[in-house]
Amino acid sequence: MSEFVTVESGILKKWNKTEKRFIYYLDYYDETGTRRRESTGSGSRTFARDLLFKRKDEIAQREKLPERYMPKIKFSDFVDNEYLPIHGKTLKSYSDLKGICEKLKNLYGNNYLHDITRQMVEKYKVKRMAEVAGNTINNELNTLSGIYTKAIEWGKALLNPVHKIKRFRIKERKRILEQWEQDALVIAAGQEKKAPHLQVLVIFDLNTGLRKEELLSIKWTDLDFENEILTVRAEIAKYNKTRYIDLNKHALMVLNALPKKGEYVFCDERGNRFKNFRHSFNSAVERAGLENVVIHDLRRTFGSNCVMSGVSLVTVQAWMGHASIETTIKHYGHLVKSFRKEEIRKIEGRMDTCMDTWKKTGSDGMRNLLKKLVPPARFELAAPGLGNLCSILLS
Repeated sequence: MSEFVTVESGILKKWNKTEKRFIYYLDYYDETGTRRRESTGSGSRTFARDLLFKRKDEIAQREKLPERYMPKIKFSDFVDNEYLPIHGKTLKSYSDLKGICEKLKNLYGNNYLHDITRQMVEKYKVKRMAEVAGNTINNELNTLSGIYTKAIEWGKALLNPVHKIKRFRIKERKRILEQWEQDALVIAAGQEKKAPHLQVLVIFDLNTGLRKEELLSIKWTDLDFENEILTVRAEIAKYNKTRYIDLNKHALMVLNALPKKGEYVFCDERGNRFKNFRHSFNSAVERAGLENVVIHDLRRTFGSNCVMSGVSLVTVQAWMGHASIETTIKHYGHLVKSFRKEEIRKIEGRMDTCMDTWKKTGSDGMRNLLKKLVPPARFELAAPGLGNLCSILLS
């Protein structure tokens, strides 16, 4: 006999071949709803009953006062030893995430996870309002919330102190560089002595619309010079989906001018991939005399230039890696409308002769027709401006 036999509710027994006797087991569910089966190590049914009663009492206590039984883990220890190594490194934005975690550790590092309250987070939010923009605060709150989501999932915390704390409504950014601004930025980028690579980064991004991490992660093996195509690998793309970008002559000119120093296209003298270029970019923006320009605006400008040049929204979606065509329409649909207005005006020149003929030969008939259409004086015209139009044509 090797199977469990139910003796009574919550108590089982099983034959132990080594000891040649029945051993009693407990069968119960803990406070998380997980089923537990525990050996008593004893052949006494009475002992099994007493032990089961003790376990159920412990479960009831943990359900009633869970914080008393939670493991005491410092915020900084959880972030450094569990959150970043296990979860953080799976994210493409690991470097940015690590930076935000450092700020949070400076504030909450010595607190235990279960000691950080919603009120403490609200105070932090108010304090940061005087220091940084709302979008930055949102990123920090979202990171803190993500830390607690994993802590709860891994049984290290019970509540998320960021839950229900309102984020700032961020106005959608629509900054697009004018042609003169693009020229000024490229020139200023070439004057960054501490970052000689900045100019080619700016030019290449203006001609491909890559996200910053995608741009810095391009490898020479991603380039097909024969077909003039860049492959944006799934592991560096935002939505983990490979896409392909057709390279124009300007992008190819940049690539052909770069020496191959390592596997990455944009790298330092030792072949190491550049991690960021925000500081040098901001310096170039200031030198160019531009205002309110960030790196991501290069991507928006690329999309705008494509649409204003007549590229279809479907193609723009494919090149930029938008999750859906709705996203492309949301950001660039208004430019298509403006572009269509310009396009319809292109046929006006071809129609000039036709309209001149109409004015000369068809004016009498049109006057007679309009006389019949004009309502009596006691009625107001429904369409504003129609009365003036009729008066001119009938005069």
